[in-house]
Amino acid sequence: MSLYIHNKKRSVTSYIFEKYIATLDTKKNLSTRELTRKHLDHMGMENIKPYQIGKVKLVSPITEHIYEDIQVFTLNDQHSRKQKVVLYIHGGAHTHQPLSLHWKFMDHMAQALHAKVVAPIYPKVPHYNYKHTYPKLLQIYRDILGSVDHPAQITIMGDSAGGNISLGLAHYVNMHHLPQPKDIILLSPCVDMVLDNPVIFDYETRDPMLAVEGYDVIRRIWAADKPLHDPLISPIYGDFNGLGKISIFIGTHEGLFPDNMRLDKLLTDQSIDHHTYVYPKMNHVFVLYPIPEARDAKRKIINIINATAPEYKP
Repeated sequence: MSLYIHNKKRSVTSYIFEKYIATLDTKKNLSTRELTRKHLDHMGMENIKPYQIGKVKLVSPITEHIYEDIQVFTLNDQHSRKQKVVLYIHGGAHTHQPLSLHWKFMDHMAQALHAKVVAPIYPKVPHYNYKHTYPKLLQIYRDILGSVDHPAQITIMGDSAGGNISLGLAHYVNMHHLPQPKDIILLSPCVDMVLDNPVIFDYETRDPMLAVEGYDVIRRIWAADKPLHDPLISPIYGDFNGLGKISIFIGTHEGLFPDNMRLDKLLTDQSIDHHTYVYPKMNHVFVLYPIPEARDAKRKIINIINATAPEYKP
């Protein structure tokens, strides 16, 4: 158990990137319920189209196949049972498809770790909810388990809403009595969709990307018939005993920062082995950005995944 606080001076690049994010419509689209509903109407039309990666230069070979009616992309498959596997659940407010930043990050992980990265284009709001997504991801996870020599070769990782789903998936894996991955790595995750922590609103003013009011529309569609306190919706309320080792990466210029610190305290109080990495003045999903702080975080992620589990001797 450890809390790491990045103590280097903030980079100029990260400051410039923060100002750039503020010029986008990301936060505006979530600023009111009405604007969010309009945005969901648009995304609903976009998401029924087959997803295309676009013009992103990747080092890793990449393949695509249809699995359980969804597109699944695989980077750097060496067709070896000894290869590490990262199941990457991309973020995007449970609504958006992956961006070029996601693919560049996954490609970097695949190359640095010599790992296979599996990236499902999972069902999203507004047409779908947790009931459509978790069973498909669980089946993909089952197949990954069958493709390796040991579960210690597996990492579940995700950013933002993908971090929410990643931790929820770990709970879901436990519910189905399957072996856990060695690592669960969460990048700026939404761990509590109840969003009733009053401190959130203080941090939201520093966050150039996320707004709570509009997200209320999204979370209620995603949760469907589940209460917001259910661990599949808000994984902070789950049972963490027996889960893979959790590592959290979070910035202090994020509306989600307070709830991530609640999760850190909860895990510490329960003596659950985990690591929390706090980066002052960093923005939501900063680990994906082309900034020095992200490079530092990526080095830490690589070291975490490369650490061999005591019970596994490759």
